[in-house]
Amino acid sequence: MKSAKPILYINGDSHSAGAGAIVPYAFAEDDPWEFPPPDRRPHPTNVVASFGNVLADLLEWQAVNNSESGSSNQRIIRTTEEWLANNPKPNLVLIGWSTWEREEWLHEGTYYQVNASGTDVVPEDLRDKYKQWIIEYPHKEQRERKRYELQYTSHQTIWDWHQSLIQRRIPHLFFNTYNYFDKIASDQLEWNNCYISPYSQEQNYFNWLKSNGFETISPDDYHFKADAHLAWAKFLKNLVDKLV
Repeated sequence: MKSAKPILYINGDSHSAGAGAIVPYAFAEDDPWEFPPPDRRPHPTNVVASFGNVLADLLEWQAVNNSESGSSNQRIIRTTEEWLANNPKPNLVLIGWSTWEREEWLHEGTYYQVNASGTDVVPEDLRDKYKQWIIEYPHKEQRERKRYELQYTSHQTIWDWHQSLIQRRIPHLFFNTYNYFDKIASDQLEWNNCYISPYSQEQNYFNWLKSNGFETISPDDYHFKADAHLAWAKFLKNLVDKLV
């Protein structure tokens, strides 16, 4: 009997979901010809071309991609833990961390992802809370302190979860998609090759691709086409081959 393929579990935000890689949609429901709303999963055409799924193909593994556009890091950890609790242990957990300021709000049994853009869609009962959150978000003179606080909290949360995965013997590889820990100086930690240069801007997903000649979908966009996803997948494969 043929054994099942090794499992690559992937989670992250729009970058890990492959937003815009093939078709110009983030969510399935954004493509009304194919997926009528409500359908908040990532557009499946883009997921197939995302770096995580391409990496699984290169490894000849099975991809399980639970990424979601607009995801907070809270959601990434929560949904990964839910998956781990209900499925066989994967051969590798691959996480592309989101930006530090995003939050996850639980309201009447549903989780909502919010950020400081002021454009998130929330139910009517949360609109006043969201507006107030945007109003209270630090202005320019306070923003540096807020950035440090967000980074410090995120850094500690990710470190604690990394330690938990180690204790459970769950192989994992982390990287930053756009942010990096530029405010963490004296608290830099040794991640034992489980986190790709967390304190380096040059080695996060976005800047690595830019420095290697890949352009975003448009000048005002932060996402990349399928060729860039392939390049990052090949870069990751070199690391995964040494890790597992």
